[in-house]
Amino acid sequence: MKKVILRRLFAIQCIAIFAMAGFSQTNWSVKTTKNSSLAFNVVSTLYQDLEGNIWVGTKNGLNRINGDQWDTYTKSSGLPHKSVTDICEDTKGNIWVATFKGLGKFSGGKWSYIQKSEGLINNKVFTVETDSKGRIWVGTKKGVSVFDGKDRKDYTTENGLINNWVTDIMEDNNGNIWFATKTGVSVFDGQNWKSFSKKDGMAMNYVGSMAQNSDGKIWFGALNGSFSSYNGSDWESIKKGSGYYNTAYILIAVIDGVAFTLVLGPVAGVVTFVAFAALGALPSQPVLVYIDSGDKTWLATQPKGIYMFDGKNWMHYSTKNGLPHNRVTTILESKDGSMWFGTSKGIAILKHKS
Repeated sequence: MKKVILRRLFAIQCIAIFAMAGFSQTNWSVKTTKNSSLAFNVVSTLYQDLEGNIWVGTKNGLNRINGDQWDTYTKSSGLPHKSVTDICEDTKGNIWVATFKGLGKFSGGKWSYIQKSEGLINNKVFTVETDSKGRIWVGTKKGVSVFDGKDRKDYTTENGLINNWVTDIMEDNNGNIWFATKTGVSVFDGQNWKSFSKKDGMAMNYVGSMAQNSDGKIWFGALNGSFSSYNGSDWESIKKGSGYYNTAYILIAVIDGVAFTLVLGPVAGVVTFVAFAALGALPSQPVLVYIDSGDKTWLATQPKGIYMFDGKNWMHYSTKNGLPHNRVTTILESKDGSMWFGTSKGIAILKHKS
């Protein structure tokens, strides 16, 4: 699952009027296989490392971009598989790349990889995360492997997980590791496991993503449009129907108690939800939310492109005014303030003019 930058308090109020305004002083550039060394036009993930390099995972290879220099990595270069699903960096500056045939590691300019034959629990990797202790957690369709630099441990339903199909991994504010799966969620404190599902108060069992707000409450997004939250002792849930927005989506971020899936309404007097699509602001399903350093909210929707909310006005970007394709799969704000959008037809880069 992909990673959202959480900034200071940003609350969206109930909006009934959609305004296309602001941000006219912009500059777009598009990178495709025709005008750059992009490995493939279908981009799945974007990541910027501590040195400022931007890594682009695609369905057919990986790029590292440093200014005008593009390096391309494929299976022949050392990747275990051409299809890249996730990217992260550990505390030593190593780049870890999740693929459908194992985990790639880029260190010292050289590639190595870990597959089932080298001890990985399964080759089909959906997510890779690093924690505050420097450990690498790898979520697959057959369970989880964790590496600490010396040893490897595996976790499955036999020793803690509620289900072996792991869709997301998250470390909470207390150092506990959470695992989203097809039949609920599990949490591991280093010694003990707990698992939760519908019978415990969750809205739905199939969890696609997780996010924690500044108060410590963890929100879980289900694939059918349901939400759950957990405060450490009690569950709250909101299900589709009953007047709430009924479209399936995945929870991506929670900011000071606001769940950015764009379904808003009262939940036990704590969180407010509003169905933007029902109000006419967003005519399509929001699937990704990104908060940039200026507290602007960027929404990747299917199949209408990007909607940006600056706190007062909305702006819509699509193939009509900058994007090479309206299917946006990943968003990244680079260190120079540019916004990068991975799409099904290449990368779109939005630079603000001074």
